[in-house]
Amino acid sequence: MYTPLIILLAVAVVGCLYVLLPIGADAFFRLRGPRLVTCPETQAPVEVNLDPGFGAVTALTGHPKLRVKECARWEDAQLRHCAQACLQGIDALAAQEHGLLTRPLQTAGSSAQAAS
Repeated sequence: MYTPLIILLAVAVVGCLYVLLPIGADAFFRLRGPRLVTCPETQAPVEVNLDPGFGAVTALTGHPKLRVKECARWEDAQLRHCAQACLQGIDALAAQEHGLLTRPLQTAGSSAQAAS
């Protein structure tokens, strides 16, 4: 009696995983590693690490939302709770098209090259 319902539910779950898992995994791997952004306070390039888990989950709803997980300026305890305004100008799809989310920062000393 419940067998057709269980089979239908299993097909729906497998179908969702078949579609959603690759989208989340792609976003997760693209958002890993250090990135270079311009700090709105100092107007200087700064190295940040995005939160790939948050980006992967939000990518399932459409456009991934970016959130800073670590920042080079957060060594000072007062700056640890910044508003993350450095990410406001980044549109995830435009950044992906221009390679900003797929090109990790090579070394900390190459920040001047990556900023140009």
